Amino acid sequence: MAVPVEIVDSLNQLAREYRSRFLQSVKQVLARDKFRASGKTLESLEARVEVGTPDRPPQIVLEFDEAADFISKRRLIFTKQPPWQEMLDTVKAGKFRIKSVPGYEGRTPAIPIEKQQKRVAFAITRYKLREQKHKRLNWRKPALSDMLRSMNRELIELWAQGSAELIAKSLSTKTG
Repeated sequence: MAVPVEIVDSLNQLAREYRSRFLQSVKQVLARDKFRASGKTLESLEARVEVGTPDRPPQIVLEFDEAADFISKRRLIFTKQPPWQEMLDTVKAGKFRIKSVPGYEGRTPAIPIEKQQKRVAFAITRYKLREQKHKRLNWRKPALSDMLRSMNRELIELWAQGSAELIAKSLSTKTG
């Protein structure tokens, strides 16, 4: 079913308005410290509107560098040193049976026992930090969810208003 031209024009206008809102919202979220890395994603961010026709609705297309996908999958870089000093007391107390020292796998380390314990404590906390802190960072949801909700409300209102006007126009021409 083809959509009347009047409604298509209104939908296209709404899409153009929301294009800039989406772009602004995504840029605000990506500018936060936890998402900022090289800045490539923020620089590459673009939004465009594919104009709708009576057979196809308008589309807002966000384009960005592939680095944004890495941000939302996993944080691949370490941002801070793990708190290994807190684990050092546990390692010194002999709570762990040390099979090998990181950096000396398969051979006897030629370093003092204190340095071996530090290496083990660092390795344990680094693993724990990676496991806890480097989960997925979803930037799309905070940037787009409220905006999409708002746009959907406006679309429903626009569609209802346009449909009501067309029905009123068709009823007035039949009775007159």
